[in-house]
Amino acid sequence: MDHTALSLIELGAVFFGLGALGRLAGKIGLSPIPLYLLGGLCFGSGGLIPLTDIGGFTHLAGEIGVVLLLLLLGLEYSAAELFTGLRRSWTAGLLDIVLNAAPGAAVALILGWGPVGAMGWPASPTSRRRGSSRRCCPTWAAWGTGRPR
Repeated sequence: MDHTALSLIELGAVFFGLGALGRLAGKIGLSPIPLYLLGGLCFGSGGLIPLTDIGGFTHLAGEIGVVLLLLLLGLEYSAAELFTGLRRSWTAGLLDIVLNAAPGAAVALILGWGPVGAMGWPASPTSRRRGSSRRCCPTWAAWGTGRPR
């Protein structure tokens, strides 16, 4: 079968599966996000069903999705709302830096990742896992941390 046809069939199967999971979540009264995450574990490398023909598309779509997510966050909140939230929760942010980022930076320095790795490691603690977080943070390899893509 043609490569383009296989790619479209795989992509259609993924969208159909996500639609079915979203419908199931609506029926049982849950947010669809946890079911989407479970569905994501089933597809791709390390999953039950390998998707070989749409790897380039999913990589590009993941990067575009992050940009669109940030755009929507920017459109959803006004500057006044962001500053109000900052005034309310600055202590939680400071506590997060002290309890999470500082130990993460120390571990990165101990592992010999240098200052760039020490800044990046605590900033994205979930990027070392498999799945969407790892796909959304491809810059780790470019930073020279030695972590494979």
